Amino acid sequence: MTVSTHVSTALAWSSVAILIYSKTYGDISLDFITGFYTTLIFGVVFPDIDEPESWIGRRTIIISNIIKFIFGHRGFTHTLIFTILLLIIGLIYIDIYIGLNSKMIYMLYGFVAGVFLHIIGDAHTKGGVPLLLPFSKKKFFILPKFMRFKTNSFTEYIYNFIYLGIFSLVLYISANEHNVELFLQKIN
Repeated sequence: MTVSTHVSTALAWSSVAILIYSKTYGDISLDFITGFYTTLIFGVVFPDIDEPESWIGRRTIIISNIIKFIFGHRGFTHTLIFTILLLIIGLIYIDIYIGLNSKMIYMLYGFVAGVFLHIIGDAHTKGGVPLLLPFSKKKFFILPKFMRFKTNSFTEYIYNFIYLGIFSLVLYISANEHNVELFLQKIN
């Protein structure tokens, strides 16, 4: 999956989740939103550090080559255990050095959500992901076989367009609901 499709997929899924959460539990702070989305994008490109030809791999070529040599592409950095380890290590670091009530926690959540959504994105493709490595080498897929696509294919561009549309629709809904609330406050 290309970096732009990873980003649009992550923005769509996370914005839908945040909208549902805010409708269920109330408003979400601006600190959370800015911290979360700031690191979501970095998190969504991070798992491809195992591929020297990827966007992040080209920027970290030595590290990327080492990781690819040890784990291969779509290996360990594309697993659930990797995502959980990042969360645990991040929580321990923040707890020890900063404090869990810090705004850094929002950034950690964004980063880890980005990593997880990258994996979900790659599960849309024909290659799938080894989600349960090292316990199982079986590939995990989100979509039925006929809907999976190859990276850089026309079908991927359609998915990218759909996910950008979902993200735009959620932003539109969120913005209009806020404007309606402000309007109702003014007339009362």
